Amino acid sequence: MTAARDWTAGDPRLLVRTCRSCGAYWYLPRVACPQCHRNTVTTLPAGGVGTCVARTHVHPQRGSSDDGYALVLVVVAEGPTVMVRAADDVRPGHRVELSFVEVDGQLLPYVRRDQV
Repeated sequence: MTAARDWTAGDPRLLVRTCRSCGAYWYLPRVACPQCHRNTVTTLPAGGVGTCVARTHVHPQRGSSDDGYALVLVVVAEGPTVMVRAADDVRPGHRVELSFVEVDGQLLPYVRRDQV
């Protein structure tokens, strides 16, 4: 498995994995393919677009001045589903575009509605 850096290491990109043997794609790092179980894994940067399939709003603790944030599941163009923060107007069915925002000193993936 490639030791590529992504947003969890501070680099503004989302990485997906693909199997050179069967063509499967997935998000979380694994040594072997979850479909065919071969260790022919390649890491690639995601293209940055996808479709929102679910949405919720995370509420802060009672008494907090924070308004919370939208959290969505996005199926990226390559196929895997990822959970990311989102703009308030993102709803299921919307095509979205990936970017990154800094929250409390941490780089996080963030999606907005695609304007195409």
